[in-house]
Amino acid sequence: AMGADFFNSEAFPTATFQADINATADGYVAAGSLTIKDQTIPVDLPFTLTLQDDTARMTGSTTLDRRNFGIGETVTDESTLAFSVTVNIDLTATRGQ
Repeated sequence: AMGADFFNSEAFPTATFQADINATADGYVAAGSLTIKDQTIPVDLPFTLTLQDDTARMTGSTTLDRRNFGIGETVTDESTLAFSVTVNIDLTATRGQ
């Protein structure tokens, strides 16, 4: 998946997500732009955030279309490689001393 037809990690070693965070009735949404392989698309990432003592836990999920980023362009049959990809995030952070 890291080869030239997919993520091409040698030429594009990083992905970037820049977003504004907004409160919603169910938690939060990070509304911004995701860049992979120099292709940038708008992405909304709904998430929940729990804070307990010095620990924060963020969980969220969004669905991306790999074709928007030129990933796996030679695989055009969705039964072979799905177009939609679910991205799940589960992040725990602890405040440092």
